[in-house]
Amino acid sequence: MQNRTFKLFVSSTFSDFNEERKLLQTIVFPEIKKYCRDNGLNFQPIDLRWGVTEEASNDQKTLNLCLEEVQNSKYHPYPNFLIMVGDRYGWVPLPYAIEQNEYEILLQNIDDLSDKKLLNIWYKLDENQIPASYILNERKKADNSHDGIDYTNKDNWRKIENQLKTILQTSVQKSNLDDIQKRKYFTSATEAEVIEGIFKYLYKTEFQKKLLHKNGELEKIDYENVFAYIRNIESVDNENFKDKFLDKNSSKVNYFKNEIRKSIHSSNILELDVNLINVSENGKNGSLVCVYDEIKNQENSIFAKKMIEYLKSSIDKFLSQIKDITEDEIEKYEQERFKDLKVKDFLPNSRKEALKRIEDYISSEENQTLVIYGKSGLGKSSLIAKAIDDAEIKFLDTKIIYKFIGSTINLTITSEILISILKELGIIEEVRKIQNPQTLQEENEKIDEFYYRVQGHLTSIKENTIIFIDGVDQLINEDQFIWLPKELQSNLKIVISALNDNNYKKDSKYFENIKNKTKNVYELQAFNSIHAKALVVNLLEKYNRTISEEQMNYILDIFKNINSPLYLVVAVQELRNWRSTKKNQVLANTQQDLIKEFIDNLTILYHHDKELVKRVFSYILLSDGLSESELLELLSSDKDFLNKIAPETYHINLAKELPIVIWSRLHTQIKKFLKLENIDNQNVMKFFYREFRNKINFSKDDFEHLINMLEKIVIKYKYLSFSKNRWIKILIQTIEKYYVEYEANYDGDIIDFEDTFKHSIKIEEWNKTILNCILKENKRLYEVDSENMLKNYLECSKFLSKYFHFISEYEESHNLDLDINQILKKLYKHDNLWAKDYIENLKDISNYYYHRDETNQLLDIQKEILLAIKDLCLTNENWYDDYFCKLDSLAYYLEELNKFSESIELRLEAFFIMKNLIKKDPILWIEKYSSSLISVHKSIKDNLEINEAIKVLIEAFKILEDMYQKNNVKYIEKYIKISINLANSFIYIKKFDEAIDLKKKVMKIFKELYKDNPNEYQLKYLESLSSLSDTLENIGKYYEIVDFQEKIIKIFEDLYKQNPDKYISKYSASLYKQATIFRKIGNIDKAINFENKSLKIFEDLYKDNPSKYGSKYSESLNRQASILRKIGNIDEAINFENKAFKILKNLYNEDFFQWEDDYSSLLPLITYPPHIIYREEYIKEIKYGLQILKSLFEDNPYEWIDIYVKRLNEFVLVLNKLNMKDDALEFEIEVSRICQIYYKNETKI
Repeated sequence: MQNRTFKLFVSSTFSDFNEERKLLQTIVFPEIKKYCRDNGLNFQPIDLRWGVTEEASNDQKTLNLCLEEVQNSKYHPYPNFLIMVGDRYGWVPLPYAIEQNEYEILLQNIDDLSDKKLLNIWYKLDENQIPASYILNERKKADNSHDGIDYTNKDNWRKIENQLKTILQTSVQKSNLDDIQKRKYFTSATEAEVIEGIFKYLYKTEFQKKLLHKNGELEKIDYENVFAYIRNIESVDNENFKDKFLDKNSSKVNYFKNEIRKSIHSSNILELDVNLINVSENGKNGSLVCVYDEIKNQENSIFAKKMIEYLKSSIDKFLSQIKDITEDEIEKYEQERFKDLKVKDFLPNSRKEALKRIEDYISSEENQTLVIYGKSGLGKSSLIAKAIDDAEIKFLDTKIIYKFIGSTINLTITSEILISILKELGIIEEVRKIQNPQTLQEENEKIDEFYYRVQGHLTSIKENTIIFIDGVDQLINEDQFIWLPKELQSNLKIVISALNDNNYKKDSKYFENIKNKTKNVYELQAFNSIHAKALVVNLLEKYNRTISEEQMNYILDIFKNINSPLYLVVAVQELRNWRSTKKNQVLANTQQDLIKEFIDNLTILYHHDKELVKRVFSYILLSDGLSESELLELLSSDKDFLNKIAPETYHINLAKELPIVIWSRLHTQIKKFLKLENIDNQNVMKFFYREFRNKINFSKDDFEHLINMLEKIVIKYKYLSFSKNRWIKILIQTIEKYYVEYEANYDGDIIDFEDTFKHSIKIEEWNKTILNCILKENKRLYEVDSENMLKNYLECSKFLSKYFHFISEYEESHNLDLDINQILKKLYKHDNLWAKDYIENLKDISNYYYHRDETNQLLDIQKEILLAIKDLCLTNENWYDDYFCKLDSLAYYLEELNKFSESIELRLEAFFIMKNLIKKDPILWIEKYSSSLISVHKSIKDNLEINEAIKVLIEAFKILEDMYQKNNVKYIEKYIKISINLANSFIYIKKFDEAIDLKKKVMKIFKELYKDNPNEYQLKYLESLSSLSDTLENIGKYYEIVDFQEKIIKIFEDLYKQNPDKYISKYSASLYKQATIFRKIGNIDKAINFENKSLKIFEDLYKDNPSKYGSKYSESLNRQASILRKIGNIDEAINFENKAFKILKNLYNEDFFQWEDDYSSLLPLITYPPHIIYREEYIKEIKYGLQILKSLFEDNPYEWIDIYVKRLNEFVLVLNKLNMKDDALEFEIEVSRICQIYYKNETKI
């Protein structure tokens, strides 16, 4: 579903299709690549006939590699297979493996002893193959071959290959083997690819059966979306080359063509009868050259046009299907795919105890989250995946949701994961944007507010639900698990896995945090030798391999000292190549050494170019992940390297790209250790295991060379915008890592980019260095091609400015904004299409001046913004929203500067413009108009003006009320807002009865909404009750308040039970407010009851956790003291204050830094005369505290000066009130001394 990369496998005989392949490479494929790129897709042609080196084919696995790539292509969307067949049947390879029984039958049919001997020299029994088989030997050089002949020489090998083929085919014809068994000895490589690549061709392979089992429609889809070119040669103008284009016996190739015609929809077959002319041979590489009418016009040829038409039609089908797929559906599919992948890794019949623990938990009445924890590499993700599969079978009436953290780029942050979970529950939630009342800039709400809402949602789930969350240690943010309820409802179960490993202490902190929320934990134990053996057997079986008992004992002896399943996973990549006949084979005896050995053997044993291996590993690591297409393009961008690794000895590299076969061979051997993440609609490869990342070697020169290659590619795709050009992102990430590694002077054996700054320099310097480097790079690219790189330069500069601001480098951010402004100002003057960018830039500059109180500059910028938006309003009324918002912001700022006349002038301007707009479209502008009126209310003090404004507002209210009555669902929000605005306006002119009527209406609306959806409208209902209660209190209607306040208390009590930490203060405040109301109406007993209830809450919490609730309890005691003091109960008030003071003093003595502010804030309480009897004790306490502050101040004056001077001044006031003038003077002198020294030059502070 999610895959947007097409892999088109091209199958054909090779030399006779040289000209057609040229057209594919130079005309067809570039056109299709561009078409895909323009539609957000990737196109990757797979032509394995190009680039196979002699050395790489020595292992005799060329056909296996081709068939693996066919299979891989079929996992990708259509089009994924193209067959080109002419009049040659093609090369018939020797079978790589012949089952033991079959081989011995064939051997009996051979009469010639020399033939038997030759066959037994080249085929050796390997009992490690499943089933036991005779395996074709590698081709070796003369010094290693059995007879001193160099069989890596293609002519020497072709001679012996033909002999072996004749021996086998002759014996097969005499045997009683069935047709399918016989077929493999006579099937060409091309037909073998077709058998695997076209579902309707002859019979279903095992691979095809698996795909069809998942999707029964696939055969029909395949029939309509694979393509063929059938070329029938009528004549060849050069008899010397005729046999290279036509087989003497055409029966096999004619049969091949006929079967292809049956297997592909006729509209997908291009069949041409051709006459070859100008036939010759390329003297450089031996490839055949020819021309015929249907290809000679190249891009206008029938062949090229038809191939482009075929491929585009299939791609268009795909595009029409993916338009209906939402991001959420893609994400769900990705999760299912990852789960299925992990289940494949799960060892059958293992972890029975852990699976039973999870199943028992789900079936039980346990009401806390279950946490599965353990060391790295124990298979926690595979266990969770298997538990999910089991749950889906056993709990059919239950909704099961699962998230594997880090499996996709969208699931790395807690908020994203929770939003995704809630969506599957049908709940729409988000981290809300709030407007800063001062800057009017949008910013995220406090994340805790979001977490509390999520907790509320989880506690109100109605249906039976199981939530699995795997790998919280993969989060990239801190998480205290505020969102996780301590107690779950009976219909909800949550299973979470977490790392707990001393080798990864940083990532183990999540387990420590989650233990504060649940005691229900289960430790996953390490594998024993029985499980280790079973894992090795299971992994080898996937390759149809096993090992001998002796070899198994050898690997298990090493495992005992390592005890890591990862060691076995890596070891299997070596073990699967061990023959049963080979003795004394060894493995590294540590995990890190084994990984290094595996990487080294890619070159030593498997003939991959050493530089290629190094580049592939380092490019993936240093760029933070690449898709296959990106990696291939990056490798191909270095032409010197390309010529070295793929010289044009046998083939002309027309596309100037790395031949796909070179990458495919390597990818086959390393893909087990790569994971795929969907980033920017690309399947990006990253190394799955930390241990691999730690063993990849590279130098500074390698790093700089990579950056240089990336720069070239960025320029190549300069027409793409900054935000859509992934190459820019890759370049930035690579530069960042380069500066961490080299400019930060980091010195260490193991590279851990996440922690580097901790070991090198301060984080702000680290960030600044990296960002300055990116800025420099951005400018350089802009200077190279300013016209085409303009947008990229501006977008990148804006991005960097935001990031500088994020890390508090405000000057750097501002300087960048000013640079951007110079460019945008010129662009805007010539074309107002740049207006939005220009205004956004001005807002950023304005924000800088605001925070530095640079009034004049700020006002100039604000006015410039206002003028720019006003000009835009003349041609597009949609800009009025921004205009009113900015006008209001400027008016607000003018009021702060006491420039009220200018502010009023602006607000009146908004009012009169709005008045005209509402005449044109009352529905569109009514809400904004009412807001405009309220703004005018705040500025204008003349009651006559206010009354006039309210008349208009009442008129607007009536219009909207009528609209609300006709369609209450559509207009409910606007109606509520204007009701509140009008009520507040009535309060302003002291029309309290009208205000109360409106607030009661609003309260009743929210009450009904609350009944239908308590979770969604709980807080809104509370707000309406509180607002009504406050208004009634202001006009002294206390008896009416009591009922409303009881409802408020009941709701807060329920919220408090669900989440004590969040709602304790509000619940307590509601109790105290009710107590206050009862005191005002003379019901003292009830007042005391509510006061005591509030105190009891804090007291109980304080006893359980003094450190956490000490401050709240102390605050509550002082609040009660204040009430007692007001009613004249002084002695009891002093007792409460004294108790509060002692609580904080104890906490303060335990941790001065945490409790200094709370503790010292109590010290000025002795200003009250009744404290005279405690004078000496309190003064002693204050002096003690001031002495500590003084020592801290002397050690670090610039950090402690503000609080120290504040406390000294407070104490001076206390001493003066107690008439202790001499003592007060002493401390006044100290304050004066400090101010003269430290405040004399303000820039020092």
